[in-house]
Amino acid sequence: MRESYCGKNCAECMRREELNCPGCRPEEGRRFPTSCVIAQCCNKNGHETCETCAHKQNFCQTLKEKDDYPQRHIREVEAEAQKREEQRRKMEERRERGVFLLKHFNVLCVLWAIGVGCNLIDLMAGEGTLFGYVEEGIALARLFVVYDMARVSIQYKYVALIGLAAAAVSIVQGLMGDMGIALAFLFLLLNLPGIYAGWLEYSTHSEVLWGIDDLVAAKWEKLAKWYVWTSAASIGGTFLMLLGGIFALIVLVGTIGIAVVAILGIVYLWQTRKALSLYVEANVPKA
Repeated sequence: MRESYCGKNCAECMRREELNCPGCRPEEGRRFPTSCVIAQCCNKNGHETCETCAHKQNFCQTLKEKDDYPQRHIREVEAEAQKREEQRRKMEERRERGVFLLKHFNVLCVLWAIGVGCNLIDLMAGEGTLFGYVEEGIALARLFVVYDMARVSIQYKYVALIGLAAAAVSIVQGLMGDMGIALAFLFLLLNLPGIYAGWLEYSTHSEVLWGIDDLVAAKWEKLAKWYVWTSAASIGGTFLMLLGGIFALIVLVGTIGIAVVAILGIVYLWQTRKALSLYVEANVPKA
């Protein structure tokens, strides 16, 4: 075997078998063609070996450290392999998170669309129809789906619990029928946690989507604000209507706004599904 650039005798090297090293010469299928700085230096400066270099031995710190280069290279290779494994692991974690969110947003999209459809039909046909009861059942089912999403963000758990409490208040309110002004004010106040739950749900959608699709995340953030304002208009107008029917226009504007927010929610859920599908595809670990 030909002599190495640095003067080592490859035939006598005790680490050759351990490192599976074929040598540094090009014709020998060298193992370290890019990492061996001595080989790089000789090739760059046109030296067959370090013997023809004026800086050899006493002046060349690179040559003095020659015994450390093979092991150093192995450490670099191992570090690079560890880095790749860490990247693969993170990519797999992102993919699992994306798959989990995609599955739940698929269900939310279907439930939301059915619920909005039933609500609109109930409003057009007159409240108290079968569609109204179906819409309430769909809303409860949606809360259970949201509760399961607490694995991604604990805020989803709060959304579900507050939403269930708000639903209970709504059921009690419906069973009581006609109420005096005092009770009407009380139940209007008890609706405020439900508004908070809606705001928190949209805001949490926005939070989990940052880094996946920032554009859709920003849309959910804006929708959360619109929901609060339209709900405030509806409830605030209802408060004022108890004092005089002239404020019915405010309630109408708030109601229309809530309907628009609900329809936009369907659109954004669909866009969220698409964004998550692309995210999952982009995070398939390479073999």
